[in-house]
Amino acid sequence: MDILKAKDVASFLIDLSLKEGADKGLPTPEGITNLKLQKLLYFAQASHMALFNKPLFTEKIEAWKWGPVIPSIYHHYSSNKNKPLPLDKSFKGIDNDKKSEFIKGVWDLFGKYSAIELMKITHKHKPWIEAFQKGSGTTIENSVLRSYYKNLFTLANE
Repeated sequence: MDILKAKDVASFLIDLSLKEGADKGLPTPEGITNLKLQKLLYFAQASHMALFNKPLFTEKIEAWKWGPVIPSIYHHYSSNKNKPLPLDKSFKGIDNDKKSEFIKGVWDLFGKYSAIELMKITHKHKPWIEAFQKGSGTTIENSVLRSYYKNLFTLANE
């Protein structure tokens, strides 16, 4: 399994959120905000580390005041403030069915929560707490994610 770029995982999650809103017959698909996207990316990386002992994407996650953040993704979408994020027109999908299925599973598990609920969850978890105590912008190491979450995530077919 190849390691993805966080931008592709983000686009996939945005696409899922927009499709879900359309599937529910909403007049305007709800979408996800930058804050919620950051937490979904965090849980995607954490669960991938826990289950496969390797990162889903290459970018580092930092501990910021409002929870875990991938700085490049945050800055890419920062002009949207707290508005739903648009799908990147250049996104062609993820060319790996296992990765797509995995990310869809993360969406199914965490997508139902609001950005604030997800933030509150991350603020109770040791990886963010310990990194943030060292200072805002401290990297949350993948090894710490693996260690903390390895007993919390399991694959559905296990």
